[in-house]
Amino acid sequence: MFNIVKAELYKNTRRPYLYILTAVCAAVITLLNSTFYFNHTQRETAMPSMLSLSYVGLFFIVLFADLVLAEELRLGTLKNTVSFGAARGSIYVGRLISASILYTAYFMILSFVFWGTSCLFMPAGPGYDGQFITNFLLRIVATWTTRLGALSLALFLALILKRNATLIFAFFGAMLLPAGLLLYLSPQGQIFSQLLSMTLIVQSTMVGRTAIENMGVIMLTSAVRFAVFAIAGMLVFRRQEIN
Repeated sequence: MFNIVKAELYKNTRRPYLYILTAVCAAVITLLNSTFYFNHTQRETAMPSMLSLSYVGLFFIVLFADLVLAEELRLGTLKNTVSFGAARGSIYVGRLISASILYTAYFMILSFVFWGTSCLFMPAGPGYDGQFITNFLLRIVATWTTRLGALSLALFLALILKRNATLIFAFFGAMLLPAGLLLYLSPQGQIFSQLLSMTLIVQSTMVGRTAIENMGVIMLTSAVRFAVFAIAGMLVFRRQEIN
């Protein structure tokens, strides 16, 4: 498994794709944060709002699934790895770990850019203290866990669908449709409202605004989501015919 992870990291870190994506996203974050310079919005007000808006980044996660798995399935090159006798479970887990490492590096760079440009363009108010910084770091960690949960879902869908356009639409649907259905059903009972608050898209949008006590629930839900789709992916991959 270690060799699989190492090979995937070597291959993808030598392609310009991730560097371009990271640079473009960093530039967009810098541009958005620079707008707060003109209206003098304080950090403790603007930063949580911007973090909640970062749910837009969910839609880029499917690109990481495409890099480590879907592309090889489409091109038929994954069968070479399987033919060498590597355990299928190890192949899938290795690619999930590789995608997680690549995404974590991307996420950390953008988090540093976000915090740095926030300090550069936004004045610090009286609420910007050690407690705020600690709580905000926890919110960033919770955001990261939601993204890894989404990455596990994206990899599972990539395994099943393979095609780029289909994968993208299926990923968007898997994020949005359950939340839409539960929102429609929420007047019918409290259980639907509770389930709605546990959906991926809702947790991603509320992470910057909800009470800090809810970060544990968000991280636990994300961990369960990651594990469920990782196990489902391994089970499917073991039985799937690789062409």
